[in-house]
Amino acid sequence: MISVLDPKFQIYYKILSSFFVGFSVKTVDTVGSVHSILHEDLGMKSRKKVKAQGLNENAKKKRLTRCKRLQRRFARGRHRFILFTDEKWFDILQSHNPQNDRQWSEEPLPLEERVVERTQKPKQVMVWAGVGHGVKIPLFFIPEGVKVDGPGYREFLRKKRDNGDWPPNSPDLNVMDFSIWSILEACSKPHQSIEALKKSLAAWNKIPQDVIDRAVDDFPKRLQKCIDAQGGHFENK
Repeated sequence: MISVLDPKFQIYYKILSSFFVGFSVKTVDTVGSVHSILHEDLGMKSRKKVKAQGLNENAKKKRLTRCKRLQRRFARGRHRFILFTDEKWFDILQSHNPQNDRQWSEEPLPLEERVVERTQKPKQVMVWAGVGHGVKIPLFFIPEGVKVDGPGYREFLRKKRDNGDWPPNSPDLNVMDFSIWSILEACSKPHQSIEALKKSLAAWNKIPQDVIDRAVDDFPKRLQKCIDAQGGHFENK
């Protein structure tokens, strides 16, 4: 129970007062005053919610165990011998980030100029690629109709790399996921066809190798962060 003499009571009272007084006058002022109280009086900060891979306790334990194993295995710069691979779907629609996509203008823009159109089941293509320190494998377009999540693809991975030590549910540890794919901005504009999309994806060839190398060298640091988090989430902390 909080005493009326407690400083926190005074702050809570200010918040409630701003709601009841401001609601009948101007809602925007109420929201602004509440934000001011939370930030200035309570010292709080607004933080965005973030997306992350689902992790149950069993997955966290496996991540922790395997991160420690990988840390030992690839110590002393041996992480530079790893080939990081991944596959990703690209569609012909324009990508859209509702938080960061903005248009600046002196006058209001027509709605038609601000709309990013979406359609159901757009044409898309799956791309496979790999990077390492000093290495960038050309993009490989998976033929239409081929199921890359089937037994055949798993057998391909088993033959091409030792995947038994890789931590489960860990895109935050794969260089392709946490860095490289986001650089490839092929879908900043809509495309009329898959062929046009493929031509745009040729921007892959322009990604500087030193950018890839820095991302690869970030891998040991991420292993340590995962270990410090006991196999839990460690990004955006």
